[in-house]
Amino acid sequence: MRNFHFILVAVLTLFMACTKKEKISNHKSIIQISAGGDYTLVLRDDNSLWGCGGNSFGQLGDGTDTDRNTLIKIADGVKAMSAGEFHTLVLKTDNSLWTCGNNIAGQLGDGTDTDRNTLIKIADGVKAVSAGFLHSLVLKTDNSLWACGNNSSGQLGGGSYTAYKNTLIKVADNVKDMSAGGAHTLLLKTDNSLWACGHNSHGQLGDGTIANRNTLIKIADGVKAVSTGLLHSLVLKTDNSLWTWR
Repeated sequence: MRNFHFILVAVLTLFMACTKKEKISNHKSIIQISAGGDYTLVLRDDNSLWGCGGNSFGQLGDGTDTDRNTLIKIADGVKAMSAGEFHTLVLKTDNSLWTCGNNIAGQLGDGTDTDRNTLIKIADGVKAVSAGFLHSLVLKTDNSLWACGNNSSGQLGGGSYTAYKNTLIKVADNVKDMSAGGAHTLLLKTDNSLWACGHNSHGQLGDGTIANRNTLIKIADGVKAVSTGLLHSLVLKTDNSLWTWR
């Protein structure tokens, strides 16, 4: 199992190396960062997306599979992004979803399992995205949650353990937040209830078992934010208390 402290140091080192020149004059323009398996995404306040690091699957979206040790511009008109292990989800200001990178489990949602080294459009009407290890979560503007990618642990919540889905499938309605973990999914509904599905060998779903779940199960009420790791979960409640399990 990968060591968390090692990963944290590696990510920070990569980000500092990639942005060394940028920090001197442009550090105030960075409004969001997202760290993937071996690469970094940076969003600036002019809505331009930049990236650096590993690119063997085309996850930087620059049309190549060449690693980059300085930030390169990926796209304009971006308002949010999420870096998975080796795939990238990009949400543009017009609420369209674009993806690139590794696609071995259909996590790009383009109907294939072919890797992509340039951004391809997947959907419209999207307001939030979360990339897991090999699956993707997409929250639409109507508060419906959609997913694609690896489903061998039931992390797509569709009631099966089908190996993968390479197009977006609807998971739930009335969702306001979500987080894709290593092979599990947490979602927060508009009534502040927490629901989970997927891999559970370390109890990361928080249901008191270590059994995988291929349908969403209710875990708790009074939740206002969620975050998933590879094999654990964090939950912030409305009383500002933090809860975790693994």
